[in-house]
Amino acid sequence: MPIACGTAEPPKTVSDVSCAAYSKISYAQLSPAQRALPADQQIDAGNKADSDETVVEVQAHNARHDAICGNVKPK
Repeated sequence: MPIACGTAEPPKTVSDVSCAAYSKISYAQLSPAQRALPADQQIDAGNKADSDETVVEVQAHNARHDAICGNVKPK
């Protein structure tokens, strides 16, 4: 009768590196007072402000990041 001797294989662990690979996104937005002005009167020196649509998308991304990774400040 054959006898096998050995140890069980240790359980495999999976490491989620998503939170290390992806971070929250920053954005620039005009002040509420500036956004209330007609577009031709808004002052955006250097065209650095993001559109309202982009800000909404970035905020949604950041909320998902916080939900998955926690609200951790980057190093």
